Amino acid sequence: AESYSGKQSILMTSEYIYSPTVEDKLTNLPGSNDISLRASARILIPSSEEKGEVILVIGIDDQQGNVSKYNVAKSTEIHYKPGDWFELSFIDAINRNAPVNGTYKAYVWYTGKDKIYIDDLKLEWMPMGFE
Repeated sequence: AESYSGKQSILMTSEYIYSPTVEDKLTNLPGSNDISLRASARILIPSSEEKGEVILVIGIDDQQGNVSKYNVAKSTEIHYKPGDWFELSFIDAINRNAPVNGTYKAYVWYTGKDKIYIDDLKLEWMPMGFE
C-alpha cells in the first residue's frame, strides 16, 4: 500500500473500521500538573466519492474500561484533496488524576464504505502553560 513515511500504511475499510490504538496509563504521564495530549495522523482518502468520515479520537477510560472523556477531530471539518495525504490533529487538555487508574488512548475510526490509508498515528504530550 501507499505510505506517507516508512514502508507501509494501515488500510482501513468498512470491515476494518478501527486503527490500532496508542494507549497508556494516566499515571505514566510525566510531571504532576494537568497536561495536553496532541493526537495526529496522516490520512489518504483516494476517492472523491467518499461519503464516510475519518475520525481521530482521544479517549480517557476509567479502571473498568468505561469511557469518561472523549474528543474527536473529523475529516469533514477540514479541506483536503482526494488522493493527497493530509494531517488530522487536535489537542486535548487532560486531568492526569481523573479517573483514578485511568487510561488515555488515541485511534482512528473510519465510517465509510470505501477504503482509506492512515499513517504516522501519534499521541504526544506537552505540559500545560503556567497560569
